Amino acid sequence: MHRSRQSLLAFALAVTLLAIADVAPTQANEPGADRSKETAELLKIIETDGLTAAKAAAFENLAVVGGSDAIPVLAPLLADQSLAHYARYALEPNPDPAVDRVFRQALKNLQGDLLIGVINSMAVRRDAGSLSALEGMLADKSPEVVAAAAAAIGSIATPEAVALLTKGLADAAEAARPGFARGCLICAENLGKAGQLESAVALYDLVRAAKVPKNIQLAGLRGAILARRTAGIPLLVEQLASSDREVVNVALRTARELDDPAVPKAIIATVGGLSEASTALVLLALGDFSDPSVATILAKVAASGTPRLRLAAIKSLGKAGDGSAVAALWKGALGSDPRIAAAAVAALVAIPGEDIDAAIVAGLNSDDAAKRELTLELIARRRIPAAVPQLLKLAEGSDKSLRLLAIQALGETAPQKYFSTLIRWVIAAQEGSEKATTAKALQAACTRLPDRDACASALTGSLAAASGAAETTLLEQLGAMGGPEALQCLADCAKDSSPETQDAATRILGTWVGSDVGPVLLELARSIQNKKYKIRVLRGYIRIASQFGLPHDEKMEMCRQALAVAERDNERELVLKVLERNPSPISLGLAVGLLDNARLKNQAASVALSIAERLLEEEPKPVAEAMQVVVNSGVEHNFEKRAKTYLERALANSH
Repeated sequence: MHRSRQSLLAFALAVTLLAIADVAPTQANEPGADRSKETAELLKIIETDGLTAAKAAAFENLAVVGGSDAIPVLAPLLADQSLAHYARYALEPNPDPAVDRVFRQALKNLQGDLLIGVINSMAVRRDAGSLSALEGMLADKSPEVVAAAAAAIGSIATPEAVALLTKGLADAAEAARPGFARGCLICAENLGKAGQLESAVALYDLVRAAKVPKNIQLAGLRGAILARRTAGIPLLVEQLASSDREVVNVALRTARELDDPAVPKAIIATVGGLSEASTALVLLALGDFSDPSVATILAKVAASGTPRLRLAAIKSLGKAGDGSAVAALWKGALGSDPRIAAAAVAALVAIPGEDIDAAIVAGLNSDDAAKRELTLELIARRRIPAAVPQLLKLAEGSDKSLRLLAIQALGETAPQKYFSTLIRWVIAAQEGSEKATTAKALQAACTRLPDRDACASALTGSLAAASGAAETTLLEQLGAMGGPEALQCLADCAKDSSPETQDAATRILGTWVGSDVGPVLLELARSIQNKKYKIRVLRGYIRIASQFGLPHDEKMEMCRQALAVAERDNERELVLKVLERNPSPISLGLAVGLLDNARLKNQAASVALSIAERLLEEEPKPVAEAMQVVVNSGVEHNFEKRAKTYLERALANSH
C-alpha cells in the first residue's frame, strides 16, 4: 500500500500543526534554558538535508534531552522513509504527553512499515489513552499491522486491554490469530510483573489452548506454569508424561526457572512412571538442582538403570552428585560400555569436595589393577595434593605402568619442593615412554607451580647433569617459562661446543616470546660460527622486529642491524617485508640502500615505491631524494616510471 506524495505532505503538515497546538502552552514550563539551548542546536542539525553521522547522533541526543520543543520538528519525520526510525527513537522517551497525541494522529495517515513503526513506538510508551486508537488497528487488513497493534495493547495491559485481546483471540481469522496470541503473551507478562497473577494465568491458558503455531502454544504453557508459581508444579509434572518431546523439554526448562524447593521432589516422583525417553530427559534436567534427594535418585539409576538412563544419570551426577554417587560412578567408569565409562570418569573429575578426593585416593588400595590405574588418572585430573605421599612411593616402585602414571599425576599435584625430583626423573629416563611421561610431568609442573623463578633456577642448575633428550627437555621448559635467568642460560647454551645443545638452544631462542630476546639473538648472529644456527637466530631477530609492538625507531634500528649481519638475500628479503609494513623516511632509506644488490634491486625498488606512495604528502623531501636514487639505479621500466611520477609529485609538494 502506498500514499501519494501529496497525502504524505498533508499528513506532515497536519501532524506539525497538531504538535504545535499541543505543545505551545507547555513550552514555557521546560526546566531551564540550558536544555532548551542544547535542544535547539540539535534540531538545527536535524533540519539539514540528508542523513549524516552528525544527524544520526543528534537524534540519539534528542532522545535524552528533547522536550516539547522537539516535537514539532520530529513529528513530520514519521512520514519520512529514511528518517522515521530516528524520529521515533527520539520521541519515544520524550516525557511530553503531546508525543502520544502525535502517534495517535499518525495512525490515521500512515501505512505499511511506517505505520507499524509508530505502533511499535506506542507499545514502548504504554499510554493507556492510546488504547482506543490501537483498537481501530485490530481491524486492519494487514496481519502485520494487527500483530503490532495487539503487541502494543498487550504492553498497555489494562483490564480494557485484556478484554480486547481476549475477544480478538477468540474471533480472529487464522492469519491474524498468532498476532493476537503474541499480544496476549505480552499482556500476561506485564500483568505478572504487576502482581496480577490470576489475570496473567487466564491469558496464558487461552494462548496454550488456542489454534496457533506450536511455538506460541509452548510459550503459553511456560507462562501458565510460572504465573501459577507453586500451584503450577502439578501442571508442569503433567507435561512430563506427554509423548511430545518438545512439550517435555519446555516443561523441564520451565522447571529450572521455577524457583521452588518443591520442584525437584515433584520431578523425582515421576521417575519410573514415564517413558524411557522422557525419563532420560528428566534425569538430565535433575542435574541442575542442588536438592540432596537429587543425588540419591541419580546414583540409584546410575548403578542399575538401562544403559540410556544410566548415561543420563551419570552425566547429571557430574553437576549434582555427592559422596553417595562415587560407588555408582566407579562401577560405570570400570564397566564395558565406553560411553558410560567416559561419562562416569568425567563425573568423577567434576564432582567437587574433599570427601570425593578421599574416596578416589582410596582406589589406590584396590586389588583391581584397572581401578588403580584409573585412580591415578583421576588424581592427576582432579589435582589431589593429599595423594602426593602415595604417588611418590608408586613413582619409585617396580610396576612400570603404575610408576609412569604416578609420575604424570605428580606433575599435576606435587608442590614446589618436589620440582627437583621431577627434573631428576627426566634426566634418569631411559626409553621412549618414560622420557615422554617425565617430560610431560615436568611441563605440567612448570605451568602450574607459582614460583617460576625457583623453577627456572632448578632447571638451570640441573643442566650440567643432563644430556641428549633430557637436556633438550630442560631447555624447552626454560624457554616456555621465560625470564632473565632462562634467557641467559639459553644464550650460554647457544654457544656450547656440543652441536646438540647448540641446536636446541638456538631453536628455542628463535621462537622466544618477548622482545627481550632481541639483543641476545643479535649478539649470537654476530658471534656464532655455525652457518645453520647463525641463520636461525638472525631470522628470530627479524621476527622480533616484525611481530612485536616496538617503537618505530627501535624496529628500524633492528632492521639496520639485521642487514649489517645478514649474509644471504633470503634474510634481506625478510627485512624488506618489515620495512614495507613500517613506512617512514628511515625505512625508505634502508630499502633504497638495497638497490645496489643485483638480485634484490627490483624488490627493493618495489618496497621503496610502496613506502614513498604513503609518505608523499607528509615527507616530500626524503621521498624526492629516494626516488631520484631509484630512477638512477637501473630498475625495470615500470618501477622507473613510477619513481619519476613520485619524484615530480614530491618536488611539487616540497614547494
